[in-house]
Amino acid sequence: MSEIKIAKMITKRRKERKMTQEDLANYLGVSKAAISKWETGQSYPDLTLLPIIASYFNMSVDELIGYEPQMEKNEIRSLYQKLCHDFTTQPFDEVITTCQDIVRRYYSCYPLLFQIGVLMINHSMLDPNQTQAINEWARSLFERVKVNSEDVDLAKQAQTLEALSYILLNQPIEALGLLEGCRKPSATGEILQAQAYQMIGELDEAQKSTQIALYKGLMSMMEAFPMMLSLNEGPKFEMTLQKMMEVIKTFDLEELNPYTLMSNYLLVAKKFIVINKEEQALDYLEAYTKLATSIGSSFYLRASTFFNQLDQWYETLDLGKMAPRNDLLIRQSIKEALVEEPMFMSLQENERFIQLVKQLGE
Repeated sequence: MSEIKIAKMITKRRKERKMTQEDLANYLGVSKAAISKWETGQSYPDLTLLPIIASYFNMSVDELIGYEPQMEKNEIRSLYQKLCHDFTTQPFDEVITTCQDIVRRYYSCYPLLFQIGVLMINHSMLDPNQTQAINEWARSLFERVKVNSEDVDLAKQAQTLEALSYILLNQPIEALGLLEGCRKPSATGEILQAQAYQMIGELDEAQKSTQIALYKGLMSMMEAFPMMLSLNEGPKFEMTLQKMMEVIKTFDLEELNPYTLMSNYLLVAKKFIVINKEEQALDYLEAYTKLATSIGSSFYLRASTFFNQLDQWYETLDLGKMAPRNDLLIRQSIKEALVEEPMFMSLQENERFIQLVKQLGE
């Protein structure tokens, strides 16, 4: 509970009913002076009076005192992990109902609402009949966080994911409206932080901040490359692909964040299928399969030889090192992306492709 709001609530509800302090005092059997002290915050009603006051104003005791249930960061992380697991072991509708109950109970816990929204957009495809409705619910959660959260960073993240929700809902105009102005240059906080640490001689902290800034920039670049690849043909496509692979090799991104790169390799393979270059497509499907099999049984963020100071920073993220979906669902989607993709149907009898499917199955 951030603060007790009973003073404001009693004043508000009393005035809504057009009652004087004396009217309310007479109803409750207390003095007018007592009501005045309650409304100015000098004192609080006796505990036994709270249910009577709440009932009179047609509200719960929690609403009367301004109680808003909250979850700690580690509790949100544990809950997210549990719900991810539930999506693999329980009926979809039951898990959604559980999530709805949680949201109703913690409707003012904005970090939790944000993560429930993330959970929804990462699992809405499990029931194609409800995908649209679930994504719309996620969008409404992000909108609530954006409008009501006092955490500026959280509100900005919520606005970005609200835009993503609009994309998933096939409403690009609404997404563009939310993202207006995102092209404006802005200072990188981590770089300024690194400069400040360097000035006071804390070089290790300066190193950490610099690595975080560089990592975030690289991940943004890896998110942008697929769009660049999809928008271009011929020499421009080849140039973009070359640049992407150079960045991956230079920073050893396959070691750092293999899961992020897998979608890039899939997209490149699809592009090569379109231009009837099956062998090149298979080269990238082999790279995709190699990454999938190298990750092991668990999907999580990791450090690398170059980015050797990220582990502590990962733990500050909302979900820590964990992936946004259960490992079982991730492994299933990795295989389905190869086996069930219509664009790869022409490869079904290709021996290289058959071996790749076999490796993923194992």
